[in-house]
Parts: sequence; structure tokens; C-alpha cells
Amino acid sequence: MKRIVVLYILFLGLYTSFAQDFPGIHSSRYFPLQNINNQPADLIRSDARWNINVLSAQIGLANALNFNESDFMKQLSKVGFSDLKYFLGADQSLFVGRGLLAFPSVSYKINTKHAVAFSASLRADGIYRSSTDDVRKLFTGYDNPELLKDVSGEYFKSVVNQWMEYTLTWSGVLWNKDEHLITGGANVKYLVGGSSGYFDLDNIEVMYDKEKIDYFKVDVSYGVNKNLEETISDGKLDLFGDAGLGMDFGMTYSYKPDDAENIPYKFKVGLMVGDVGYVKHRSAVKQATYRVSIEDVPYSRFNGIETLDALIDSLEKSVDFEKINNESYKMNLPTSVLLTGDYSITPTWYVSGLIGYQPGLYSQNLHIIDNDIWKFNLTPRFENTTWGAYLPISYNNRIDFSAGIAMRWKYVFIGSNTIITNVLNSEAKYGEFYFGINIPIGRVE
Repeated sequence: MKRIVVLYILFLGLYTSFAQDFPGIHSSRYFPLQNINNQPADLIRSDARWNINVLSAQIGLANALNFNESDFMKQLSKVGFSDLKYFLGADQSLFVGRGLLAFPSVSYKINTKHAVAFSASLRADGIYRSSTDDVRKLFTGYDNPELLKDVSGEYFKSVVNQWMEYTLTWSGVLWNKDEHLITGGANVKYLVGGSSGYFDLDNIEVMYDKEKIDYFKVDVSYGVNKNLEETISDGKLDLFGDAGLGMDFGMTYSYKPDDAENIPYKFKVGLMVGDVGYVKHRSAVKQATYRVSIEDVPYSRFNGIETLDALIDSLEKSVDFEKINNESYKMNLPTSVLLTGDYSITPTWYVSGLIGYQPGLYSQNLHIIDNDIWKFNLTPRFENTTWGAYLPISYNNRIDFSAGIAMRWKYVFIGSNTIITNVLNSEAKYGEFYFGINIPIGRVE
């Protein structure tokens, strides 16, 4: 079975970490390239002349499977955009994922006032949602039709969006006087769309009988670009498609008393607006919008349907409709706003905080996430030039609390935003893992 999991097995990251890449070490000043998407204004605060990101990645899924399973990678390989059976077999009606793979990247600190960077990364979002568990029963079989309840006004929706980012970053000192320092930064991103699409079954209405489905009605809408279609049908992976532009903007203020020694600041606050932009898919796009309304449907009609393309094929055989081909649709970036703070307790002990806001995702395609997303994070940490330990504690209004651990040794970090939660909760429904290597070279005094 061909699945878009080809894209995700190595690169998916936890959706709860939206716009906060590498949670935990995001608060560290030793990984400026990994933190560019969190706060580009902090790049100038690195002491190193050069920073080289060798490779960094996040991997995870939310609300799909029990993440205390021993074979985490095996669990990941079961989930894909075209594969219905594992999604519909999940314990929750909402599955979300977010991924990031940061390729080799470099930053250069020109002097004490200006720094620049070039980075490249692969990113992916996936969201799958049904309004109730009863919707999933349409496609998972009927062991006892007499127990089925009629369905009215329900829905099943999904969005997948994968793209490459080639990013130029500038960071500089905007104001520096006595104990006060203000820095600013911006990322300008050239976007290359990969596999992207959306699928919407809305206003689902079903009336059941003991031997058949008396009545079945649904409004269908979908859009799939060439890359996604080839991945679903042939297993072919193509990361390069239509182009777009994106930007991030950030600013930070820090205060360092004259008598403070061995600390970069006593406290720092920052504001960042990230992922402003979109990719407009124009090439070989397939779209359709139609209504299915049929009576006396045998239960066997939907038996054995395990992929979205098989479901579309079954629905399209039930009704005459007019396809809309060669149209275009936009996939906006997952725009977010972050307010951050960091406080130095001692030269090696810090505590950072974050408040994040993100509006409903991909609402230009379909209303898959209706209410806005809020995230709060508190991260105590210890770090010196050799070692670092981070304890990210987060709350997300869609997924609740999570706690994790991250560790650093010199240039290498490894961590998870959820490992403590998963160990303490035997029924944890999401998990993630991240790692990376960043090598500093030289020093600017």
C-alpha cells in the first residue's frame, strides 16, 4: 500500500510544539540555528563567529496511538495521508502531526552588530479529524448493524502540507545603551511546495437498517496536487513543486545590570510573528466538489476501503458530477505569534517562559480546526559550556499538559517534550523525539 508516510517516517514532529521547534533547548543560547524559527532576533546574541547545524530533526505523532509501545518507528510507519485503516482505528477523532528536518545550515556573525545565516529545512503538517466516532464506523465495518445509530450533520476532514524552506536570516543590534540591549531579526523564506492536499466529507447523513443503509448523503470536496497524487498512487516522492514566499519577524529586549558577571543578561523578553506566507499550488491540480445522495446502500459498499483514493473512487461511482481540473489552491503557512521570557537565577541556572497563539489552521481550505490554539511553556534549565539539562513543561488547549526532558553535551542535544508524561501515563496518546548537532567555530568579542 502506497502511503505518504514516506514523507513522515523520519520527519514528523509533534503538533503541540507548534512554532516552538525543539522545545526545551529552544531556550538555550548554544543552538541559534535550531532556534531561528522560534526567534531570529537571537542569532546576533551568539558568541560564535560561525555556527554550523550539521543535522537536526523532530519526529512524533499526536492523538493516534499509544506511545508507550516499544517500537516507536513501527507505529509511525502505520500512519499516512492515504491510509484510512490506521487513522480510523485510532482511539481519538483528531490526529495531528507537525514535522521539521533542518538540513546542514550555517550562520556568520559579521561583527558585534550584525549576523546572517542561510538554512534549509523540510517541514510537514498533517491534520485528520472526524466529528464523532460514529463517522468512522462507516468505513470500519459493521459487526452488529442493529446497534448503529443514525448520523446527521457530521464530518470527516483531512489536510496534508509538506514544503521545503530556503531561508536567509538577518539579525542585528537595534539599540545598545548601558544596561539595555534590543535586537531584531527576520527570516525571508523561499518556499517550494511538495505533497499537499485536502479532503472534506461534510454534512454526512446516514440512516441505518438491519440489512442495509437506508439513506446516505455527503458533500465531498477535495484538492490534490501532482506531488501528492503520485505519492499516493505510485509511492513516488517529489519534494519540488510550486513556489511561494514566507517571512518571520522577531525582536528581543534584555537587561543586564552593571554588576552582573558571567551571565548574558538578567532577564530577556521577546516577541515573534512567524510563518507568514503561502504556497499557491497551480501545477496539475485535481479538484472536485459534488454531493452524494443514494438510497438502499449495501453494507458491503464500504467494506475493505482502506485508502482515501479508494474511498473517493467508491463515492464517485455513486453519483454524476463535474470535476474542476487545473485550478489552483493556496496552502498558507501555520502562522503563529510567540511571547517569550527568560530569567537568569545564577550564571548556570535559568527559567524561561512562553505564550503562543495560533489561529485555526488551513481555514482557507476547510474548517478543520475551528477554535484557536494557545500554548504555554515553562522550562527550567541548567547549562554551562559543556553540559545542559532542560525540563520543558507545556500546556496546549487542545492536548492538555505535557512534560519532557532534553539533554546537551557540547554540540549535541537530544530530547522529548513528552517523555515524562508518557512514562507516568500508560494511556498517553502522543509523543515526540528530537535531536541535533550544532558546531560553533571562532568567537566574536
